[in-house]
Order: sequence, then structure tokens, then C-alpha cells
Amino acid sequence: MHLAETPEEQRAWMKREELRAMTDEDAVAAFNALDMPPDLVWRSPERIDSSGLVEQQRIFQKARAH
Repeated sequence: MHLAETPEEQRAWMKREELRAMTDEDAVAAFNALDMPPDLVWRSPERIDSSGLVEQQRIFQKARAH
């Protein structure tokens, strides 16, 4: 097991832990804190009719399995 030794590695580890612990409500609050109008958020043409959350959850599930 590799321990986070440098400050950069430690910060990256802490960020990953924070993201893992986020609830859906936390994620929504973090996004809303960006104070960015939704129409300024770029979406690929394939994602115009979808938020991408289903695909994101599929990717997270796949990553969790490894």
C-alpha cells in the first residue's frame, strides 16, 4: 500500500475521500455554490436531453468494482 507522502498526494487523497462521502444533496449544494447559470454549463450534443447522471453512476459503479 502506498501512503500519501507529499502534500500534493495528501490533498488529492483528502479530496477523493470528501467526494466519496458526498451525498446527492451535497453535490447539488456544491454545484449551486458555483453560482453559474445552467445555460452556461456546456453539454455535448449527445447530452442535451440528459444530465449525464445515469452515465456517471455507471462509471462510478464500474470503478467501485475494481
